[in-house]
Amino acid sequence: MGDYSPTIRGTGTADSYSTQFAEQLHHKSKSSFPLTGGKEVPMRLAAIQTREAAVAELSRTTERNHQGKRKRRMALLRNDPEKPFTVAVNDTKSPISIQALMQEDDAAVKGFYGKLKDHLLPRLKALHTSGRPMNAQEQASPGKIQILHDKIYEHGQIFVNYTTYDVRRAHDLLRPRSKKSKLDVMVLADPTLSENEGPCPRFWYARVLGVYHAFVKYNGPGQHHSEREAVCFLWVRWYETINPESFGWENSELERLSFPPVQGENSFGFINPADVVRAAHIIPSFSDGKKHPDGGGSSLRAGDADEWRAYFVGRFSDRDLTMREHWGMGVGHVYSKDRPCAARLAEHQRSDEDMISDFASEEYDGYDGEISDDPNAEWGLEDRLAEFTDSEYEEDEDEEDDEEEEWDEGEDEDEDGERSSKRRREY
Repeated sequence: MGDYSPTIRGTGTADSYSTQFAEQLHHKSKSSFPLTGGKEVPMRLAAIQTREAAVAELSRTTERNHQGKRKRRMALLRNDPEKPFTVAVNDTKSPISIQALMQEDDAAVKGFYGKLKDHLLPRLKALHTSGRPMNAQEQASPGKIQILHDKIYEHGQIFVNYTTYDVRRAHDLLRPRSKKSKLDVMVLADPTLSENEGPCPRFWYARVLGVYHAFVKYNGPGQHHSEREAVCFLWVRWYETINPESFGWENSELERLSFPPVQGENSFGFINPADVVRAAHIIPSFSDGKKHPDGGGSSLRAGDADEWRAYFVGRFSDRDLTMREHWGMGVGHVYSKDRPCAARLAEHQRSDEDMISDFASEEYDGYDGEISDDPNAEWGLEDRLAEFTDSEYEEDEDEEDDEEEEWDEGEDEDEDGERSSKRRREY
């Protein structure tokens, strides 16, 4: 047997491997032979193999780096549906100097620093004083904030989470750098800041110009610590309502919006991402045309060169946006129960609940507009239900009596049949 037995035990039988791989390598060396020119063949073949191995290793290293970056990027952008929004707040690779930003010859950055501090101060103060009563002196003290190094950090996208009408979690992806992405958002209107004496709008609309975060320190009443905190915010350009009476279901028209002039004091502002209800569907009014037909705008940051004279709010884009307009009728509309402008809304339009109540009072007898302890009495169905129950009970008793009589007759027939068969056998 020679060395057959130890070889089989060490490497396996001869049918467990193939010489095809070695033959292919032999063909590879032959295919590289023309590259040597027939001179110094061994040395040149070795150099060719060394170069090919180096290129292959470089390709593997590049692929590993790309995969690692992709995994890190996906880890940063992984959305948590339980949170109001998700953004990679630890991304500090793209700092922007606020002072350099304000030196730009652009109307959009006018008063940027002051507006940003006015926006961040109440948020930091509420964060430090939450759950702790404050005296009058502490409430009157505004406090101070410090934006570290006067720098903010830009992000390419943000997930805004919301609850759908069928009680599921969904999200809108906002990408300010992409022209094809959703850029318009809707937030709850603050009736105390409304300048119109008419009906109070339910939502405010804005176009997102950028997603940022800053490292901020708070110094004031209720201060818990002196460490920096990462605070996210959206830089937006506000829409203004053209016809305040158009919202609601009384008028058969969509709400119309437009952009105020970029030189306006309140044309730009900041939003807490947690206050965003969801992305809005803003449709240009193409019949009104563009505001700058020649394409010459006054602000590169705002992109007003491409803006239209008017826009429509697409309230019928999906069922969730539609139910937002049915005030208080959608799932999770808890904010509709304690709005300060509820009385003003009631004066100018009838709610959906009133319409349902009117319909019920016309169609059903016995409805007096008051809620009773018995839900059947409220709609005048108590007597009808009693009559239906009594009649059904009497019919059931009659059916049971008929079944008992049929059962007795069947037993008599069976007994007679047994007697007759017995007589036939005896006969």
